[in-house]
Amino acid sequence: MQPPPQKQNVLIVGAGIFGISTALAFLEKGGYDVRVIDRAKVLPAVDAASTDLNKIIRAGDYASPTLARMSVEAVAEWRKPKWQGTYHESGCLVIAESPKIINGVATGGDDFVKAAQSNLAPLGITAVPLPTPADIVAHFPEEQRALLSNFEGKSGYFNPVGGWAEAERAVSVGMQMVLEQGGHIGAGMEIDGIVLSKEPNASGKKVAKGVKLKSGQILEADLVVICTGAWTPGLFPSPSFGVSTLLQASGQSVAKIQLTPEEVKKQSALPVVFDLSSGWYAFPPNPEGIVKLAIHGLGVLAPNSQGISVPRTVLTPGAEGGFIPKEMVDDLRAGLRGVFPALGEKDFSGTRLCWYTDSPSGEWLIDHQPDIDSLLFATGGCGHAFKFFPTIGSYVLQRHLGTLSPELSKMWSFQDRANDTGADHRREGDETRKVLEVEALATAEDLKFSRS
Repeated sequence: MQPPPQKQNVLIVGAGIFGISTALAFLEKGGYDVRVIDRAKVLPAVDAASTDLNKIIRAGDYASPTLARMSVEAVAEWRKPKWQGTYHESGCLVIAESPKIINGVATGGDDFVKAAQSNLAPLGITAVPLPTPADIVAHFPEEQRALLSNFEGKSGYFNPVGGWAEAERAVSVGMQMVLEQGGHIGAGMEIDGIVLSKEPNASGKKVAKGVKLKSGQILEADLVVICTGAWTPGLFPSPSFGVSTLLQASGQSVAKIQLTPEEVKKQSALPVVFDLSSGWYAFPPNPEGIVKLAIHGLGVLAPNSQGISVPRTVLTPGAEGGFIPKEMVDDLRAGLRGVFPALGEKDFSGTRLCWYTDSPSGEWLIDHQPDIDSLLFATGGCGHAFKFFPTIGSYVLQRHLGTLSPELSKMWSFQDRANDTGADHRREGDETRKVLEVEALATAEDLKFSRS
C-alpha cells in the first residue's frame, strides 16, 4: 500500500484578511499543512485594518471591468451561510461632484463614477441613475428624506447590490473556519526575518526555508506567505528587496458616533453612502447603534528612523487614544453634515487611524519575491481589499500554482506594474502625502460638536 503523499508545509505570516483567506484557500484545495502566525497576542489584532466595526462591500463599483466582476463574485460568497450573516446588503449610494454645463457641454464630473456605473449592467446589476440632487433625495422613501441634506452639486447612482460587513466578526468567523478545516493559528509570534537556504538552488536563487521569530524560535516551511499588511514595508526595509519601494503604510482617518435607540430606528434602513469626489463615506448603524464614517484619501505617513512609514496605532506608546489629525475631524464632520445634517451635530464618540498598505497603482501585491524562491507576498490592500475577503485567498493559491490569469499576474506583480488600472479613485490628482504631526492631532474636546 502506497503511503499518502506528504503535505506541503505552508506558513502564513499575518492573520488579517489576506492571511486567513489564503489559509482557507489552501486548506480547501487540500494537500497542504497550513499554519498562520501573527504578531498580536490577541486575535483578531486590535490594531489591524481588518479589525474594525464595518467595511464597505461594493458590488461592481469599480472603473476596472475586471475588478467590478471580481467584486460581484465576492458578494455571492458573502451571501453564503458560512459567513454567519456578517454581510448586510443595504445597497450603496455612490455620489460625486456633478458635471458642469459650459456652453451647452457637460464637463468635469468624476470619471471613476461614470466608468463604475457603466460596468454594472453587464454584470446584471440594475443601478438607479441619480443625475441631479433632487433625484438623489427623491430616491429615498418620504419618511427618510427629513434625515438627508439637499445634496447640492452632487449626482450619482444607487446600487441595490452590496452594502457592508461586520469586519471584526467576519475575521473571527474566518479564523474559526481555518481551525475547523485543520489549520493552525498562533498568536504573539512576531517574525524577525526569513530563514534562507545556505546555498542557491539550480536557478541561482536562495530558497525560503521558514521564518525566525523575535523569540529566537525557527519555524520551518516549504512555502512562506507574507500577509503582514501595513507592517510589511517596515519588516522588509531594504530597497533592493522591492517591498518598501512599492508599498507604503498610510493612516486613514475614521470616526464613530453613538446613536440613541430612536435614531437607530430612523437610520437603519439607509444604505452605505460613498462620495467618491471627497472619499468620504458612512454606514448605517451597526448592531450596537454605532455609525462609522471615514475618508478614503491619501492619509498620513509615520516615518521611522529609516524613513519608512510604519503604523502608529492604539498599541503604540503615546497613541493609545487613537486620535486623528484635527483637520480630518473637521473634514469628517463637514462630510457628515453634507449628507445627514442632524448627525453632523452630534459628538464623535471615538476616532482611529486605520492603516492602509498602499501602492502607486492602487493594486495589491500578490507575487513571488523575484530573488527568493518559496517566498510569496500577499498584501497591499490599498483600502479596498476587505470586500474580497471570501475570495482573495483563491488568487494567492492561483499565483502559487501558476494558474493566475496573465492580466492579474501583471496587475499584482512586483515588477512591470501598470500605473492605473481603475482600482482606486484616489489616483487622479494625487498630492504628496503629509507626515503625521503629533501636535496637530485632535483632542477629546475636538470630538465634541461646537456651533461656533
